[in-house]
Formats: sequence, structure tokens, C-alpha cells
Amino acid sequence: MSTSAWVMFFIGAGGLWGGLIFFIIYALRSSRRSDGSGWGDEGG
Repeated sequence: MSTSAWVMFFIGAGGLWGGLIFFIIYALRSSRRSDGSGWGDEGG
């Protein structure tokens, strides 16, 4: 799934809760940076 797909999924899933979950997952993935594919996190 692309970042946009995740965003739309979380927004549709729960709005505030979705945003919180997305932030947590994004923070974890940003911290790991093992693959970093399809996240466009080069400006971190």
C-alpha cells in the first residue's frame, strides 16, 4: 500500500484514532528506516 492509501484508510477507519495510529506507525517506521520504500521520508 502507498502512503496515500494508508492515510485514506486511517481517516476512513476512525479519524482521530486513525491519525494517532498512523502517527505511531509512521514514527516507528521512520525510526527503523530499514526499507523506507514508498514513504518519501528523505527530508526527515
